Amino acid sequence: MILKQLQYFIAVVDCGSFTEAADRCYISQSAISQQIKALEDDLGFPLLERKGRSFTLTPAGEYFYQKSVMMVTEYEQYVREASRIANQEKAELNIAYLRSFETPELKHAVSDFAAKYPDVTVRLFPGNHEEVFTMIRNGTADMNLNDLRRAFSDAYSNFKLGDAKVYAAVSARSPLASLERITVPELRHINCIIISSKEAQADEEDYFRNVFGLKSEIVFAENIEEAQLMASAGRGFYIPDGIIDENDPVSLKYIPVYEEGEPLTRSYYAFWKLDHSGWYVEEFADILKAQFEQ
Repeated sequence: MILKQLQYFIAVVDCGSFTEAADRCYISQSAISQQIKALEDDLGFPLLERKGRSFTLTPAGEYFYQKSVMMVTEYEQYVREASRIANQEKAELNIAYLRSFETPELKHAVSDFAAKYPDVTVRLFPGNHEEVFTMIRNGTADMNLNDLRRAFSDAYSNFKLGDAKVYAAVSARSPLASLERITVPELRHINCIIISSKEAQADEEDYFRNVFGLKSEIVFAENIEEAQLMASAGRGFYIPDGIIDENDPVSLKYIPVYEEGEPLTRSYYAFWKLDHSGWYVEEFADILKAQFEQ
């Protein structure tokens, strides 16, 4: 009974209305009001301060709401995992990641995770920044690996993996290859190769123009391999994602990008829904973070 009462309490707070919460929980308004009152009686203190048809959380209610969300989420995770075990289903971990992610941290993390948990199948889904968030929202992926282009959401775990310098990858034969550093304005005379699906090209161009401040002509590549080949052939530069070794591969030169005398950096995070996690999601995030820290 206590679990149902916690679920009703969470629904009331989330909806901000007893009527809407009752509709969501498929019970009457009077029944959900009685359940919240019974919960408060059992606890011995009020959770809500009622004001006519509206209410506010008491300080104790605010704390109890936050802990209740965690408790119910964990319980639902345990039920899903127990059901999988009972039905002898093979566990899966679906990860969406940036198709422009070039460095080996993700591959090494998958390898380490597979060695530790051979019964869990790991599937990888490449995409652009918005595409990998869409995969999280619609349930295609359990986790996404992304840089920080948007504000944090309380609906997600926002797990920081690490920071990485921003580089411009150019052909090793380019005159720019002799530079030790470069600024975004200095790149304006060379094409920028953006890694993007056709559907996301407008969004990616908008980001590089309006946020990154890019003035270059833009050409598109569908994946990291195509971008590397285009850059190696002298058709432009691209901005790789991840922690870059400036000396690899030899066909390219990675030039650190600076702004106002300081190297540009990007922060990388693993994101997953608070109500759609499991022990394997958090375990993989820890393994991936260790790769970023090496």
